[in-house]
Amino acid sequence: MIMIYVHMLVRTQPALGRPFLRNSYIIDHLTQQHKRDNDNVAVVYFYCNHKDQSTQTTYNLVASLLKQLVQDFPHTFERVNTEYRSHREKQIRPTLSEVCNTLKKEFSEFSRVFIVVDALDEVSEDDSRAELLTSLQVIGASLLVTSRDIPIIGTALRGNQRMDIRARHDDICKYIEGRIRSGSHLTQLGRLLDKHPHVKQKVLECLPEKAQGI
Repeated sequence: MIMIYVHMLVRTQPALGRPFLRNSYIIDHLTQQHKRDNDNVAVVYFYCNHKDQSTQTTYNLVASLLKQLVQDFPHTFERVNTEYRSHREKQIRPTLSEVCNTLKKEFSEFSRVFIVVDALDEVSEDDSRAELLTSLQVIGASLLVTSRDIPIIGTALRGNQRMDIRARHDDICKYIEGRIRSGSHLTQLGRLLDKHPHVKQKVLECLPEKAQGI
């Protein structure tokens, strides 16, 4: 099992971690590159969102991986459906452990499986993050996690490959310029700075320096 912890040093507002994976083509790369070389490769993923705390439970997130697998690989349907019918007849819901075991069993049918978790820090409770990471590690797959700097996440993934992403000076400047010009409450500031380019230049020099890459 390969685990990569992408430590986001870019300080963002909640939910801004989500576009990172979409815009970096990580999902597309895994899906296209590995499936091109070997059709027996599965890629499943989910994006955490701070607005979905009520439904963003470990159970629901892990179950969503199983749902993706069945949708993307129809040959898994019969096996999973058999277990589903068994629980429905008993009128009981599968436990988290049972869902994990089902995923683990189905994953064993593939030559390789990738699980991608984006913005794990947007799962609000430390206990929930720890439970989710434990469940994903038990399943057994190549796991990639992106997150801002949260101690419990770093501790849980200690010893795994880690990649730190830091904002470049030019990127911060572009972000600041974009923020100055966006939103009705900032247009007046933008016009004011346009009239005083030396002040604008000072802002673009000082803020990136103070940001120190985050």
